[in-house]
Amino acid sequence: IATRLYAPEDFGDLQLLLSIVVTFAAVGALRYEVTIVLPQEREESRNLAALSLLVVGVFAGLLALLCWLFGPWLLAQFDAQRLEPYVFLVVLGFVANALLRVAQHNLIATKQFGSLARNTVAQVSVTQAGYIGLGLWRPSFLGLFGSQMAGYAVGIAAALRRAPIRLRGVRLRVLAR
Repeated sequence: IATRLYAPEDFGDLQLLLSIVVTFAAVGALRYEVTIVLPQEREESRNLAALSLLVVGVFAGLLALLCWLFGPWLLAQFDAQRLEPYVFLVVLGFVANALLRVAQHNLIATKQFGSLARNTVAQVSVTQAGYIGLGLWRPSFLGLFGSQMAGYAVGIAAALRRAPIRLRGVRLRVLAR
C-alpha cells in the first residue's frame, strides 16, 4: 500500500538516510550495548547500560557538531548530497536508533524475550501504519522519516517500560574499569 502512496524517490531518500543512520548507530555506542547482556550481576549490567547511554550522548553531540560544520561533506561521503536540507535528521535518527539498540539489549539482559518480540511487532506496526496514514494525508519523505521515528519511539518506550534502565546507583568508578 505504501509503495502506491509515495514516490520512489521518497523511499530512496529514506533508505539512503537510514543507511547513514545505521552506519553511525552501529559504532555510536562503541558497541557497549552488546556488553549489557554479558554480566551475571544485574548491577554490572546496569552500569554497562549507563555507559552505553553516556557514549551515545557524547557521540550524538559530536555527530551534531560534524553535521553542523561539515554537513555537505559528510553527505558527500555517502553520495547523499540530495539529503543536504535534511542533514539534521541524521543526528535525530542516530539517537533514536542507538537508544533502541540499548533498550533492546537491556531487555535481552533481563531475559524478556517475549517482550522483545512484542516490542518489535509494535514498532513495525506503528511504522507501517504511519507510512500509510501519512501517505494518505500528504505523502512525502518527511512523512516516511517521521513514521520511522515514531516506530523507534514506540520500541524504546515499550522496552524501557518492561526493563527500565535505572541510573540511580550507577557508580562512575565501576564505569571507569
